[in-house]
Amino acid sequence: MFTDNVRKTKINEEVLQMNTNYEEKSNRVLHWKCRDEVYKNGELIDVIEGENLVVDKCSVLIAGLLGLKTAQTPSGIQYWAIGSGSSSWDDLWGGATPPTPAANTTQLVAEIYRKAITAANIKFVDGSGNEVADTNPTNRIKITVIISEAEGNGNWREFGLFGGNATASANSGFMLNHKMHRILSKTSEISVTRSIILEF
Repeated sequence: MFTDNVRKTKINEEVLQMNTNYEEKSNRVLHWKCRDEVYKNGELIDVIEGENLVVDKCSVLIAGLLGLKTAQTPSGIQYWAIGSGSSSWDDLWGGATPPTPAANTTQLVAEIYRKAITAANIKFVDGSGNEVADTNPTNRIKITVIISEAEGNGNWREFGLFGGNATASANSGFMLNHKMHRILSKTSEISVTRSIILEF
């Protein structure tokens, strides 16, 4: 899905590791792992795993929620936003790769779609990523959304979670993370099951 030619074989034989920036940065250790399962006409054709940058506004949102300062931070995670980024990231022949996200980023480069996140999309998980009961919470949650064939069509190159005072409008709310990646061309034949595990 990251070239002009759609892969014809199932990728349960191959996992494409996306370039990451998941090491210690600015004295913080990032613990957010993401995974895309890409389906064409109902058949799994690609699996993409990677890790991403937690941005500064995430800490501000957490502090606001813990401190009950809800004027600007009335809610937690609300939307999974997708962006088209920049076509300049696609010059693979020229050796181009997506740029490194910055911790002070507050919005996507070019947001094109938002998927609402509900409580049903969020589960507590253990250290192996297995779901556990809400009555036995952990410091890890897994968010999973399904973006159907009819949703979010276009060129995907980035994503981020948004909360606080976020609405369905692009660029609204507190940005929690930023992932910039090679192009995924989402068409009306393709659905994507997108998940991320957040560890605090």
